[in-house]
Amino acid sequence: MDKNILFINALLKEHGLPQEYFIKEESGQENGSDLFASPDKEDKKAFLAESDFVCEHTGELVRIGKLTEYIRNLEPDEYGGVIILTEKNNVRYHAAFASFIFCDCSAPIVFVASEAETSQKTVRRAIKLIESGLAGNVYYITCGPDKKLWLRTGTSADGGYRIFSKQKNNKQLFKHFEKLSESRFFSRVIFMNTVKELDSSVLFVCEYPGMEFSKLPLYGVKAVVYKGLSTDTVPEYLAYECYRRGVPVYSADGILPEVLYAKVVTGVSIGFSGDDLDKFVSEEICGEYSF
Repeated sequence: MDKNILFINALLKEHGLPQEYFIKEESGQENGSDLFASPDKEDKKAFLAESDFVCEHTGELVRIGKLTEYIRNLEPDEYGGVIILTEKNNVRYHAAFASFIFCDCSAPIVFVASEAETSQKTVRRAIKLIESGLAGNVYYITCGPDKKLWLRTGTSADGGYRIFSKQKNNKQLFKHFEKLSESRFFSRVIFMNTVKELDSSVLFVCEYPGMEFSKLPLYGVKAVVYKGLSTDTVPEYLAYECYRRGVPVYSADGILPEVLYAKVVTGVSIGFSGDDLDKFVSEEICGEYSF
């Protein structure tokens, strides 16, 4: 690999760990020398380029917006790949937003869920996947209850692919994600680079038993994303109130709710509304409806 791999520690400050924790070998080497070698050597492994993203905001939408802007400013296409460490509970949302904002990026961007027992192993496994030619796309890696690692795209609704320690066992994984990468529609994302700040005026309604829709804060809302209990049919009261206010409602039909929310927020942040927003949400961009 001729390009460096960029590693970003995006953990919240109170959850942060020293950068060296994730790149040192278990033998105690602090510089990760057996993971990263000079590009002009035979093995073509990449140097590790390090960067810390620090954001004092705990509001998740603000933080995601600042993180994606931070990544963009580092020009991810200039690297062989980007690995971003973030909290386990947020990794899917971070990957979903990045999938739309960086859907034309040629380098693989891999979000890693920070878990105390597996963070080091997961980061190393992500490095090996990138070195072995992982297709350009946005991914996230999680650890299952059985401690096995799984790779998914940021918009994937399937169970993903298990990551094996030996790259020869990952052939099916590489073929699958290469196909997904080719399915991204670059021609439809000409406005993505205009997203500088994520708009917080999209309401994500996750229904729960006994929910009183009349108490939803709809004032100033530009769009609503609805996730039902057993069906994605928008309740009559919510549909009427949104229609009366001219607020579009999108239900998670054939797409993951958090991915739909990320897509609607991205569209509103670009400046779309009305028919333009409807068209943006309904059109396939990065496999959100197909896989």
